[in-house]
Amino acid sequence: MKSCAVKSCRNDSLKRPDLTFFNLPKDSVLKEEWLEILGIKRREHNQNVTVCENHFKEKDFRAGKKKELKSHVVPIPNLGKGDLIDSDDDFMDFSPDVIPEMFQVTAEVHAVQSQHDLKQEGSGYLEEQIDQNTSIDQDSESGRRPSRKAAQIAAKKIYNTARNIPVSNNPEGFEANSSPKSVSSISKSKSKKGPPIYVDLEMDCCDDDLSPIQAALDNHELAHYNMVVRHLKELVAADVKVMEVDLDGLLIPPSESIIFKDFIFPPNANLNKGKQVISDPTIIVPVTLSG
Repeated sequence: MKSCAVKSCRNDSLKRPDLTFFNLPKDSVLKEEWLEILGIKRREHNQNVTVCENHFKEKDFRAGKKKELKSHVVPIPNLGKGDLIDSDDDFMDFSPDVIPEMFQVTAEVHAVQSQHDLKQEGSGYLEEQIDQNTSIDQDSESGRRPSRKAAQIAAKKIYNTARNIPVSNNPEGFEANSSPKSVSSISKSKSKKGPPIYVDLEMDCCDDDLSPIQAALDNHELAHYNMVVRHLKELVAADVKVMEVDLDGLLIPPSESIIFKDFIFPPNANLNKGKQVISDPTIIVPVTLSG
């Protein structure tokens, strides 16, 4: 005779021959989860533990005439009594404010460093801290909120799935150290300084077309320059002594003068280079050129 292992259920194969009773799953992880939900402590002889179909939802069964459970399905002791736990697909429907207390996830970054360069590998892994000795007694758990209990079951399912994923401890192309290093303890290798690189900067000048305003201003300055030069030539032709001085009053010789470079002076011209010019102001003709 098969009887339901749920403490609050009195169904057995004699009273309810119309019901299907399911044995514990063969998967060791899922089996432990069933025992914990049913409040049964682990023992060697538990092959006779069965649960009737009343503790599973319709979506937990495979399609077909014969009732078979889907993979990763767990029983629901108080199904239909306000327990909102879904055994397979509805864990994401709970309030996001509920944080499972029994499930903690930490991530670390493993990095390895060779003699010439630094290679880093980031790999996240899950660490589960669940007290395996704590059994969920259905009578003692009746006062807890269904959402908290659902979060615990969801956390365990995530842990079981993550634990079955194979993770390589020594990826190709990396040298594993004896112990992982945290990111904060890694010092990046300094790059070798090579010879300084000098880049010659050349400015390419091109003749751009002037705007109408720029062209008019340029013509005005050129006409003013030509007028001043013509006036100086007339003064030289009239035997007027014309001298060019800088801002400090020093005479600028014709050889260094920009204004008089095209002028012809007599050989006996009195030019005192580098000396202070002290003469009658009427002899000095100040010239201002722009352009």
